[in-house]
This record gives sequence, C-alpha cells and structure tokens, in this order.
Amino acid sequence: MVDAWTPALAAAREAAAAGEGSAALLLAAAEAAEAGSQHTAAMRATKGRARFLGERSVGHPDPGAEAVALVLAAAARTAGPATARGIGHRGGGVARPTREPCSVGLVIVCHSARLAGGVVEVAGQMAPDVPMREAGGRLDGGVGTSFERIHAAVAELLGVEGVGAVVMLTDLGSAALTARAIVDRLADPRVSTIDAPVVEGAVAAAVAAQTGAGPQEVMAAARRVASTPWCA
Repeated sequence: MVDAWTPALAAAREAAAAGEGSAALLLAAAEAAEAGSQHTAAMRATKGRARFLGERSVGHPDPGAEAVALVLAAAARTAGPATARGIGHRGGGVARPTREPCSVGLVIVCHSARLAGGVVEVAGQMAPDVPMREAGGRLDGGVGTSFERIHAAVAELLGVEGVGAVVMLTDLGSAALTARAIVDRLADPRVSTIDAPVVEGAVAAAVAAQTGAGPQEVMAAARRVASTPWCA
C-alpha cells in the first residue's frame, strides 16, 4: 500500500501548495496512486500472502496498492466526476472518457444460497453503493440453481432506478449454463454473464462498478483476476 500512498500524498501536498481545490487535489492523488500501483508490477512480493508466490508475483500489481488506487479513484469521482470519470480504469494509463457513468448491478449465481449471500456480503463491503442480488440454490432451498430465481433477480435489478446494466457471475458450470440461458431468453443488451472466479471476480467487478465503470469495464475487471497467480 505504501507504494500507492506515498506518491498520492506527495501529489496531494503539491496540489494543496498550488492552491488547488479538493476535487483537483483528489484527482492528483488518484493519478499518482494509480501510477504507483502499476509500478509494483515489476516487484517480487516479499510480504503478505503474495510472498508465497515467489517469482510468479512479478508482472502483477500489488493488491494492496491497487486497492488504495481504487479507493482514491472513487473519492476523486465523487468530488469531481466531470474530471475524474476515467480514473481507475486500466489499459494504457489514466483516461478521461466523456461518456456518462453507467450504473451496473450484479447478480451472484451459486449452487448454495448461503454461498451467494456470503459473496454479496463480502463484495458489498468493498462497494456499498453497487446494487447486488443473490440467486443461490433451488426454490425448495436445496443445493442447485433455479432459472426462476436467477431471472427474478435480474428483473429486479433492471427495475432499480439508475441501473443501466446487469452482470451475472456464477460459481459452477451448470450455473453458468443457466445464466447464459437467461441471457438468450431475455435478448436484452443490458444483461450479460461472465466466466470469472465468483468471489474474487465479484469483488473486482463491484469495485469497478463503484467507481462508475460501464458493463464492459466491470466484466474486464472480473476477468483480470482470473489471470492472477493467486487465482490460477
């Protein structure tokens, strides 16, 4: 985290010394944290759980530094969305797209209701403003998936004010097949499903949605975690 906090603090102090307002100060801090986070990709992890990966950690930004960058990105968006909208979206540095932010809702599809609820609880801690619904287990309470339950969760989210897209994340193969069947049945461009680790993917997707990312960016965030060593 220090690799993101240190440059962020330096950038914030420089902006404050120049008489910049809070929005510009947060924007400078977020950009510096993003750069610091990406710099850690060249480092070999020696602390925390990532240290067990050894050389495999090289090429992947430090999770703690990335978390700091995402938090500051969210703060910058809140303070000045017109200038900070592109912060936190990876791919060639910090961009500033002119599109309006799209609110994305998530449906967590699991064979167990308790598992789905747990994933929603964990992701909700990281992204409290993102609408999420759990769709776990069969209608009779048993282990499995229910087309009706998943469909109802998707429909409910589409009815939430401000939600412009819904992304489903699934735990196992049959859940993924059911989610795809719902996408085909609805034929609604606002509804998508993605193959990604359900816990890590849901957290990554929720954090991206929290910062104002659109559905494609949210799905890309979930996909990225699948390629990290700790999910491989």
